[in-house]
Amino acid sequence: KIRNNSRNPVKGMALLQTIRHDFPFEVTLDPRSEGLYTVEIPANLATLFSIGDNQASLVLPNGEQHDLVLTLGSALSQNPGLRDYLVSRIVDIPLDAHATMPDTEWASLRKHPERHGGVSWPSVQAPMTAMAGQTRLTVPGLEGLEFRFNERRFVPVAHDVDRPELRLDLEGQLYKKIYILMFTLVDGHEIFSPIGHVTLRGERKVIKARTLYFPGDVDWFDASHPAAAMSTANQERPNRFDLLPQLDADQSDWAEGQAPAFPQAEYWASSRVHRTDVSNLNVVEIDLKYPMALHRLVLEPVGPTPAFGVLAVMGEVPGDLGNLKGNRWLPPAKFRPARTLFGFNTEADLAGWKLEGQTFAVSAAVGQPASLNSLAQGETGTGSATSPPFTLLKGENLLEVTLQGGTSQKVDGSENLSLRLVDAKTGKVLKELTAPGSHVLTTHKIPATGLEGRPLRLLLQDRNVSDSYAWIGIRNVSARAQP
Repeated sequence: KIRNNSRNPVKGMALLQTIRHDFPFEVTLDPRSEGLYTVEIPANLATLFSIGDNQASLVLPNGEQHDLVLTLGSALSQNPGLRDYLVSRIVDIPLDAHATMPDTEWASLRKHPERHGGVSWPSVQAPMTAMAGQTRLTVPGLEGLEFRFNERRFVPVAHDVDRPELRLDLEGQLYKKIYILMFTLVDGHEIFSPIGHVTLRGERKVIKARTLYFPGDVDWFDASHPAAAMSTANQERPNRFDLLPQLDADQSDWAEGQAPAFPQAEYWASSRVHRTDVSNLNVVEIDLKYPMALHRLVLEPVGPTPAFGVLAVMGEVPGDLGNLKGNRWLPPAKFRPARTLFGFNTEADLAGWKLEGQTFAVSAAVGQPASLNSLAQGETGTGSATSPPFTLLKGENLLEVTLQGGTSQKVDGSENLSLRLVDAKTGKVLKELTAPGSHVLTTHKIPATGLEGRPLRLLLQDRNVSDSYAWIGIRNVSARAQP
């Protein structure tokens, strides 16, 4: 629905920008009018959405641009295959390294020796009182996502308990979206105040940062105390992003949302909420639009007084597109994330591989992360490792290999330290990479145009009997489309 509250008509081509795509559509709006428009999004682009909120922009014919939030809504309930695939991309981000506290000690997050006889918020119940015996939670609007947490325990983020921030190491994993289940303690804040920051960092820079406001982004946690009047979560939310009422010609602004009265507080609520009889829990969603390598998540309060209780954190990672093969939900090749074919962290990752000799094993080599390498018998050992067969999906025309090793030499016309891509049926060598001459893991590309659907194998071989620079290793192999 688009409303034109101006005195001028809006006509022409509009543009909905979302999921790395532009969707044009015609708009015709008379002054002081509104219209309902349908923008069709092909099924093979639906998997580019996330569960919950998705960032979007609307560009109108007059040049105005408006930020929007899109949700899949009934598309998930009517298409369980799509829902199950999107849910499969959600993983827990562990909080195990951070000490928790029982929710009965929640008042320690705020100390008010000068007020209430030294007791913070007297008569307020512990935030997880109504969740006794519960370790899993589904939040309305995020059906299919199941937050897991310790019974009646949370990770505190507050200055008064010497926990001024929550810092999670994300280890460079690709994430498209982050979900944080939390409750909020505030006191003495003016309406619509900044009370917290969430920062997502890459290896060398900030990828995304969000300021949390009260109310709006988060709610006062207590649902029963008189102070709960500050909580927008107590208002009904038939549509969190519905339009404000139509302005009359002689009006320049709305009554709703004018500080400090807030006669319709529901218009200020943006985060999803889980209500119990005594508390409100919020889910803070951070949409990155496409998968990005994240190294750190930091949640911190703004100033000394706000405090947070974090129950769970989850993230959306690239999914296994193999489950969508031949399915109408399979996205176009240019939008697909790299699909991991093989990765080596432990010996269990060798399932299906055939090893010749005793020289190949999974281990950390020369200070690098674990890889499948030929150092098990020293550099003089020889042998080979052959992968199970695999096929490339439609549109996948590139293999990316994280490789390390010594220096290959040609013996009788053949490289003696190499990774070969071979036809799984005939054994014909299709492509070959030689050892890179460095123990440092680096990414190398193998063009694979025209090989989709063909059974393939990888052959890692060490025929070099020298006592130095005579080994090879791989850590990851992935397939992707190269536009």
